[in-house]
Amino acid sequence: MPAAPRPPLRKPWPLWPLAFAILVSLAAYTYFRLTFAKPGKPHEPFAETRQRAESSTLKAAGWDWCQASYEPLVDLPAPEGAIRLLPARPEIAEELFRLSTENWHLPIEYTAVAASARSPAGADYPVHFQVELDQARAHIVSFDLYRKGSDLVVLPRWEPYPTELTPRRPKVGGKLLVPAAALPAGRYRVTLLALKQSSQWELEVTVP
Repeated sequence: MPAAPRPPLRKPWPLWPLAFAILVSLAAYTYFRLTFAKPGKPHEPFAETRQRAESSTLKAAGWDWCQASYEPLVDLPAPEGAIRLLPARPEIAEELFRLSTENWHLPIEYTAVAASARSPAGADYPVHFQVELDQARAHIVSFDLYRKGSDLVVLPRWEPYPTELTPRRPKVGGKLLVPAAALPAGRYRVTLLALKQSSQWELEVTVP
């Protein structure tokens, strides 16, 4: 009995279409990721939940929060108002500290402050300063403003420099800008908190 003929060998599928499809998929994914991804920090559910809880606690205690922009400067204008130096943290800041869940990173001291004692309502309020930081690799990116009644407490918000950058000088100058909505017409006591000694002055926001 003659043997059955062997079936013909199947030729393997070429691999280049598969490799081409993978490359096209990666290129499309990269394009859409870079084009439509939201800029900024990634979503942090735990940190955001903690911030919402702290915000509710501060609000219940009578504190309002907002953020002030910061611009680094070299030259400062001449002082316009009388600045007091406080050797100890004021009681209003102690209350704020007890309510806060974040670790405060305060500068050593403000070596120069130039701020007006009067400002028109509806206008942003600039504060020029020179400050000595306690870390050479940290830099100020903005300020947190906490207001309760006639008290306005100012805290810097820091970020570290990338490790590949050369450490900067620990003493920097700049300008923070208090938004107009944060200061309705009235009299205020503004406090820049620091480790060694804080700076404080009186401010009157007047109706134009």
